[in-house]
Amino acid sequence: MGTNIKKIDWNKIGLAIYPYVVILLEIYLMIRFQILNHAVLLTSDALIHFQRFYDTSMQIKTGNFSYFQTNFAFSHSGRIFNAVYGPFLAYIGGFLLLLVHNWFNFQILTVFTVLLIAGIGMYRLALKANVDEVIAILLALIYLQFGIVAGSRHSAF
Repeated sequence: MGTNIKKIDWNKIGLAIYPYVVILLEIYLMIRFQILNHAVLLTSDALIHFQRFYDTSMQIKTGNFSYFQTNFAFSHSGRIFNAVYGPFLAYIGGFLLLLVHNWFNFQILTVFTVLLIAGIGMYRLALKANVDEVIAILLALIYLQFGIVAGSRHSAF
């Protein structure tokens, strides 16, 4: 009696996940300093967006919703930020802040997520443009570095 169990081709699986592992490793290396030092990085607009996300997290927590007016942040001044910057993204950020409980975890999660989407997006775009796979991986890694380079020059750290 023969069984029809297919043999797993680990080489094929390894080659399929290799680009994603390289991108994940690059992202870890990029945020490693922040993780090891338990540091929250503040750039020019970070405090404004932190206040937006805090406000929406408190709206979700209390059930007192106002998509355009900030009633919990900015010293309860009622500033209109979410209507300008996009309430949908603010509510996603507020929900994530409720899940992770502090700014450090929130920043690590959001930076990791944005970099992961950017890296995989650039890799897949390069493949769609019929670029060689090794070059596509290199393009994704280089693309990930542009935000850090521009951000560090802008915020002078």
